[in-house]
Amino acid sequence: MGIFDLCLILVAGTAVYRAMQFFKYGHTRLSFRRFPFHPGDKLNLALSGAPKDNLNATLRFVEERFETHGTGKNRSRHLVSYEHFGEQYEIPEAPGAPEVELSFDLPDNEEWVTELSGTPVRYWELIVESAQPGVDFRTTFPLPVYRRN
Repeated sequence: MGIFDLCLILVAGTAVYRAMQFFKYGHTRLSFRRFPFHPGDKLNLALSGAPKDNLNATLRFVEERFETHGTGKNRSRHLVSYEHFGEQYEIPEAPGAPEVELSFDLPDNEEWVTELSGTPVRYWELIVESAQPGVDFRTTFPLPVYRRN
């Protein structure tokens, strides 16, 4: 029973923390200046509803697949994530601006495109974080990066 109680406490604690983030920061929105993006393109984005100071962004390409470990009765399948590309950026402060302008260069690799229904699943994401007094800010946005036609 103790394990179930710990799981319940963990879920409840996470829900309370997320609610505190929402009440402190509200809705955060990412606007695309162009859609969709292609490998080798420049990502031009605008972030609104986030703190304007101490912002850090991580742009990354992730591949998720199920892997089998063990043999016989000890065999188990685990979802494993591999980060093939990841860059961190410090975003300059924008006091008084309604939006924070973001610009990133995508690598020119035609293999690194979003494939949510593929096997394995592949996707680009932008993680924006900011250490703030009290509750920290953190949000993740999926990015539409597709092959050129």
